[in-house]
Amino acid sequence: VTTDVDELGRAVIEIADTGAGIAPHVLPRVFEPFFTTRPVGEGTGLGLSIVRHVASNHHGEVSVDSLEGVGSTFTLSLPLHPPPSAAPTSATPTSGAATAAAPDPTNLLIPTGDQ
Repeated sequence: VTTDVDELGRAVIEIADTGAGIAPHVLPRVFEPFFTTRPVGEGTGLGLSIVRHVASNHHGEVSVDSLEGVGSTFTLSLPLHPPPSAAPTSATPTSGAATAAAPDPTNLLIPTGDQ
């Protein structure tokens, strides 16, 4: 984990690993709501979608760089100060990312397996 302030005055947090990386055909979908590579019942696929939604609501963004066999780096950038008109913005996809709108996490029904 590294932190910095970029040339635009945004706080930048990078979280990197040296794991398996993300397959190129999966990478464009990692921020899609309900997308998961796990078997049915072993993940909702909401984590990164919610991260993007929260970042966007705070006038920030999240992106990922990944190489198979090398690892992944997720970068979260947030303004240190809200813009003059601090109206929430919609999620803006980064290159190669899905364009689906992020779900409102306060209105989600997540199955618990207890049905």
